[in-house]
Amino acid sequence: MGRAFRRRLERGRRQLFGLGRLLESGARTVKALFCEADGVIVRLQRECKRVVEAKPAIIHRGWERLHPKSGEYRLRFKLVYAALQGAETFWEPLSFLAGRRWDLSALKVIGGDGADWVK
Repeated sequence: MGRAFRRRLERGRRQLFGLGRLLESGARTVKALFCEADGVIVRLQRECKRVVEAKPAIIHRGWERLHPKSGEYRLRFKLVYAALQGAETFWEPLSFLAGRRWDLSALKVIGGDGADWVK
């Protein structure tokens, strides 16, 4: 299943960013999208490289209360993506996946800790 998903993801990413083909219509128009991304350092054991940076990101449509009287919230309609790639090769597949779900012109906020790959 994972290999089949990666092949579809790579084919879609290549069509969008390599060949400049537009995504299939069907992306939902929304008022706002939010993206939060950060790096997580993972220490490796018995490897030539000592550490690797995992890059997780979440794109969502905002927050909602767990129930009407609650002070706790959850993310609405979230898409979670993580990879061990460089910056450009991280954002392209994420953009492809999000662009199939939503019209990305609604992306309002990209939050991170100031790391260059998030900027």
